[in-house]
Amino acid sequence: MASGHDLSTATRLATSRSENYSHIRMLKRLLPLVLIQFVIAGFGFLTRVQIASELGKEAFGEMAFAVAIGTYALMFIQFGFDKSLVREFVHFPNRLGELLKASLVVKLALFVSLGLLSSITIWNVPGVLGESWALYGIALATALMAFQLQPVFDAWKETRRHATYFFVERCLYFGLIWLVVLLPFLHLSLLDVGICMILSVCVGLWLQYKWAIPRIDFLPVEGLKASTGAMCRSNIWVWSAVLAGLSIDYMTQIILKYNSGNDSLGGYSAAWLIVRLALIAQSQFARIGAEKIARNTRPESDVLSRGRFLLKYTLSMTAIGGIVGLPCILFPELLLSAFGAEYSESAVMLGILGFYPIVFGPYLALVQYVISSCLEKTYFILTGLIGAISISTSLYLVPKMHGEGAAIAVIISLAMALLLFGAATLLHLKSLRRNH
Repeated sequence: MASGHDLSTATRLATSRSENYSHIRMLKRLLPLVLIQFVIAGFGFLTRVQIASELGKEAFGEMAFAVAIGTYALMFIQFGFDKSLVREFVHFPNRLGELLKASLVVKLALFVSLGLLSSITIWNVPGVLGESWALYGIALATALMAFQLQPVFDAWKETRRHATYFFVERCLYFGLIWLVVLLPFLHLSLLDVGICMILSVCVGLWLQYKWAIPRIDFLPVEGLKASTGAMCRSNIWVWSAVLAGLSIDYMTQIILKYNSGNDSLGGYSAAWLIVRLALIAQSQFARIGAEKIARNTRPESDVLSRGRFLLKYTLSMTAIGGIVGLPCILFPELLLSAFGAEYSESAVMLGILGFYPIVFGPYLALVQYVISSCLEKTYFILTGLIGAISISTSLYLVPKMHGEGAAIAVIISLAMALLLFGAATLLHLKSLRRNH
């Protein structure tokens, strides 16, 4: 008969092998995403640099403003489902079709409502996005991304397939842009950018729905009306928090545009474009992390395992941010030289924004933990507070320091967000330990 010591040793070895196997599987899922995103980021960076050079700072600032408005529309239509649906699909896999249908009903209703409201606003308040239809097209293309099925693919662990579809979508966009750039009888304009964005997003959505919809069982378990109502009630806090959280990034850009003009916003956007390289890598790592956190925060999960996974996850996200963030801090002039002399004044902004991905990584991990732990009200309260801090700081600093002020306001707001969510996570873990 085996002794207790032998059994304990065998258990530890089995646990170790299981953890190692889990890490290997996670790496196998992550590696294709990183490779695909690396290619997309490289082509995307070159394409956006070309767009910035072709359009000039003024028009590039207009494009950034349209994307900011479109991002607000995107988050409004998503209703926070991008944050919570993976959790719902993992926790209730037998209701995936019903929950997806409910989320699409809500998104479609919000899309139509926002479209009607926008039409009334454009008709009565001309010049909201300028006089160009191209800017409306860019905003629309950004908003249409709300209908992506990424949570379904993530819950099914089909992230590689979704990444492949996204790769096709982005390659189509880049290809169309370069076609216009290289043809001698054409000159790239904002209208061209808007058309290319709409076409590529529509193709990407078609690929996702074509593969996923036939594989989903839409037979109701609790009823569509009941599911829609329950999801709206549970997601109202997340939705409100997401809209408030946009003030850290996009409201600051809107304030910069109205205080300093498109030229200043164009310079800021060039610096922000480089920083986004780290955010792209972090977002792909976060896709794997979202599913892992959802499993680690189920009611039966061990508190120590939660904390251990979260620590490794936040450190990994910080390291990924540092890969791009540190060069931005140390060599901003060199990185901006790709954009041309017109954008050289943005070096100070880039040096400040270099801290963004380093702080954003652990902040994103903590936000995922709070949402997966069903702490929606905590998420709403903290994000609302951070949004107020961000807007106040931007309104104070941007008129005084323009683009540099916007960059400082963003870093201050994000640092406060990291501290607040870190404190909330520690308090929640301590509470769980006491209850157990």
